[in-house]
Amino acid sequence: MKIAASLAGLLLAASIPATANAEIFTYSTNTNAQVFVPNTEFPVVIDGDAGKTTIGFRTKGKKRVVVSFYAECAVDGVRGSYLDVDILVRPAGSSQFVAITPTNSDNAMCSGFEAVPNNSNDGWVSAVVAGVIEVPKGNHKVKVRGILHSGNSVRLDDILVTVMD
Repeated sequence: MKIAASLAGLLLAASIPATANAEIFTYSTNTNAQVFVPNTEFPVVIDGDAGKTTIGFRTKGKKRVVVSFYAECAVDGVRGSYLDVDILVRPAGSSQFVAITPTNSDNAMCSGFEAVPNNSNDGWVSAVVAGVIEVPKGNHKVKVRGILHSGNSVRLDDILVTVMD
């Protein structure tokens, strides 16, 4: 009887899924507002303490990582104007940054919609853009670029960039 109870307890414990853990390789924040003009690519300052547009992280082996970019965002513009954000990674051993999927397409982080007179920063949102890339062992870099399509300006604030597996 004791053997059957012990075996049942062991089988029950084996059927409970293990807790998932994600390692955070790095993160950065910037609570300083940034304003950008339309139709030009711009680097986003993602490390407010150092005023940097790039942050680094290290992997001990080949790894698939998730990079997320969170920000408060508002477009001063008419309906149809929007901010496109790309997350770029320079993997170890490469001299080029690549826009990671799905941020490498024409995605809208926030948009204008003429809700406020004079188009003054309507459409305030807190939004997240994220992507995935497989990187080799080594030191890597991350940066974020934006391009405002139409509109008068875009304001980003309260930024958080996180790199995790």
